[in-house]
Amino acid sequence: MLRHLLACSALVGAVACGEPQPPPAPVTLRVGASGLSSFRSRSFSGDTAHAMELAYSLLREHATLEVMGPTRVALRAKSPAPGAGAFLCERLLDDDGVIARTPTADTCVLDFSSSEALDAFEGYPWLLLDHGPFRWEREHDDGGREIAGVTPSGGNSAIRTVELVARGRTEIDHIIITAMPLHEAWRRLFARQLDVIPNMSWLYRPHFAGMRSVRTIDIPASSHMHLFFNTRLPAWADADVRRHVASIVEPAAVAAAACGDPACAVSAWKPAAPAAPVELPPSFTIRVLSSESSAVTAAHALSYRLRLHHKVDISVEPVSIATLVGDSAGQSDYALVLAPMGLLTASDPALLLASLAALAGYESPAFITAAEHGDPAEMQRILEEDVPSLPLYEMRTFAAVDARFCGGAPTKATSWAWLADLRPCPEESAP
Repeated sequence: MLRHLLACSALVGAVACGEPQPPPAPVTLRVGASGLSSFRSRSFSGDTAHAMELAYSLLREHATLEVMGPTRVALRAKSPAPGAGAFLCERLLDDDGVIARTPTADTCVLDFSSSEALDAFEGYPWLLLDHGPFRWEREHDDGGREIAGVTPSGGNSAIRTVELVARGRTEIDHIIITAMPLHEAWRRLFARQLDVIPNMSWLYRPHFAGMRSVRTIDIPASSHMHLFFNTRLPAWADADVRRHVASIVEPAAVAAAACGDPACAVSAWKPAAPAAPVELPPSFTIRVLSSESSAVTAAHALSYRLRLHHKVDISVEPVSIATLVGDSAGQSDYALVLAPMGLLTASDPALLLASLAALAGYESPAFITAAEHGDPAEMQRILEEDVPSLPLYEMRTFAAVDARFCGGAPTKATSWAWLADLRPCPEESAP
């Protein structure tokens, strides 16, 4: 209706607005991504940043959680409206352990099978509602075969293409997201066979300078690339060893290589100096996310800088995110890990604690207390003293969009919901 009214107002004196107008042609947005397994995984363990918000909305945007007992929690709608409680009960997707849903006027009461099930639900930050600008249409695998049983927790099938259709609140009617290597996405974008690459490392931004057919949109940095030390290993359980490495890494040099700009370095961190001379293990492995090109570059820069100071044998091991995150806990075959971690001032404390526990084996009671109290200054002080991880540079990213599409304002790299705000540019205002 909105597009009809806008089109009608533009036809001044040509056609009466009361006369029937032909429906606008459907608008399809073609999106290129490096991997799509995270679309179906409840834990978002795919090869790219998840895009669940594109199809669904987050529960925390619509409701607050109020614990009513050891096995009961209430979801209270932030904007009370008729049927709000029933809406929350009906649309909630993540309900592991829920044995009953009871709606009231503006509340949905959930009863759980155990207190452990309620704790797991309450601690999970990405609870989703089946409510958003788009819905799933279909998915296809690498062979072009349609994948049956599309659910948000349906597993990690080898997804090649995801198709979404609008629910009527966007100017885009259809979104087709296809997994492809970055070089292929570039080729298609430049040839206007693709409309959007939603997330790329800042390292590639200079390649788009002067491209009139493509506009770039900077995505605010919401995380830092950290160097995690595997404190489960005796050699790296010594804080002085970690402090020594932190003292010779020189984050500005690593940042210059990884994102093309020394200003990407996290200069506010001042790790403690080692209290005594140390020796590094004669050989060790740096594990890194294979799909994050800036991290792979950073790992090799780290290897170079460490070998400048010590005669050590360092291997850089690129791995999938499933290996990086899913297999990290309890593993002993790596020493260091490069992975993103959220900003202490803005991230969910539970996610920060989980990252440090899984990747570094670090579960300091003092740090947990500071996180629970929401004290980022104390959290940073503890990390600077113990150095279970060291921030190296800001995770600066950008999106590339065909200039025929206007709008879109990404707020974080881990969401593609802004794709729903894109629209075809009016002829007279197209870039």
